[in-house]
Amino acid sequence: MFSKHGLSISRLRSQGYDRASNKRGEFNGLKALILNNNLSAYYVHCFAHKLQLTLVAVTKKHNEVEDVFNFIYSIINVVGTSCKRMEVIREKQYVRIIKGLENGEISSGRGLNQETSFRKYGDTYWGTHYVTIIRLLVMFSSVLDVLEIIREDGMYS
Repeated sequence: MFSKHGLSISRLRSQGYDRASNKRGEFNGLKALILNNNLSAYYVHCFAHKLQLTLVAVTKKHNEVEDVFNFIYSIINVVGTSCKRMEVIREKQYVRIIKGLENGEISSGRGLNQETSFRKYGDTYWGTHYVTIIRLLVMFSSVLDVLEIIREDGMYS
């Protein structure tokens, strides 16, 4: 592959893979094959994965930031783990999207206004915190409606 694209393996300085044993294998993996040809190509286990773990560790040292993520996690647990509550959110989102399209407040197009759901974030997966926050923001008014229903009616299921 290197020669096909006109690259030199001798200029390679690092390599990183995420949990792929056929890539990072000590004896037969791509890592070993590259290190046999270039001892300067250090192996780093998935830089993005390590960066994510570092960011999570840093945020846990700051109470205000950790509180925000704990609050988000609690909201998702309350509204996102119940089929009945998620159905209410879907219905409310549908109504909001239709009204927004009719009023010209939101635009339509390929990939826009897709139905979405909550995804719990994980400390080890790159970008899951971001995706979780974006999805919560998109559905925030519907989430507030469901929280209000829970407060008023005690809808537990």
